[in-house]
Amino acid sequence: MDSANRPIVARDGSYTVMGSSRIDLFGPSGDFVRRIPQDPMTTGIVIASMALPDGRLVTSRILRFDDSEQPEEGGRPIYLFPPLDGAEVELLYTAWDLPEEPADETTVSGSVESGMTMSAGRALEPRLDFDVLTDGRLALIDSIGYRVKLIGPDGSVTGTIERPIAPLPVDEAIKEAARERFREQRTDFLARVRDMAVQIEREGAEGLAFAEEVPVLWGLKVDWENRIWLERRGPTGADGGPTDIVTPDGDYIGTLAPDGLRTPSAFGPDGLMAYIESDELDVQTVRVVRLLALEPQG
Repeated sequence: MDSANRPIVARDGSYTVMGSSRIDLFGPSGDFVRRIPQDPMTTGIVIASMALPDGRLVTSRILRFDDSEQPEEGGRPIYLFPPLDGAEVELLYTAWDLPEEPADETTVSGSVESGMTMSAGRALEPRLDFDVLTDGRLALIDSIGYRVKLIGPDGSVTGTIERPIAPLPVDEAIKEAARERFREQRTDFLARVRDMAVQIEREGAEGLAFAEEVPVLWGLKVDWENRIWLERRGPTGADGGPTDIVTPDGDYIGTLAPDGLRTPSAFGPDGLMAYIESDELDVQTVRVVRLLALEPQG
């Protein structure tokens, strides 16, 4: 399913389906409520992944046909999008980002006749990951260190969760591990674009740029009990490190071992957790389990 058409499910069971030119609203029982037409030339193509309790959609991905709405200062924008007729996208918050690399580091060069070459980019970038708390605030990874900010619906910072865990310096072993992951991803990328009319090549792993430190945190999710699950990176900078569980007040609940219970693809009520898994043929299935007890270590 295309990411622009995945349903955004609210806690009451209602859901929203985003399209490039319309938004469909459905009730908790699946009944169709309303279709809202959108003009991509005005709003851009909004790719939202979650909603606030008041129904406004949260997104950090808007495919625009111009850069008129981009933040004036550097950083990564997070937007609110009210699913109403004629509503405009609102900038909620601009998250921190690493300083930009030289301009040619992210360019795509070439022509239709000769094919295009995409640069390798920069490895171990800090991820922009966030989720919604029950009171409408966002829990947001906003640092290369161990720092989570809580952002109110008005864009204000209402709290910060930190632990004294420092980023790892990037050494040659970490660089080589990142290059190997990139080689695997590049193979998948080239397989996806090989049948396109315009051939797109991607620069090899030797072209990767690196920051000086490995970001501490990899991912963030909020469960239905309002606990924040924070996934740390592993020793080579990939996902798969330990998972810390904290409260919005910053209270530390405990840590899950890397080979133990993992953060699910989605949480549900009464301890339900859904995992999207792929087999050797890349066929996806959804496995649903119920969390009966949480026994973190440490």
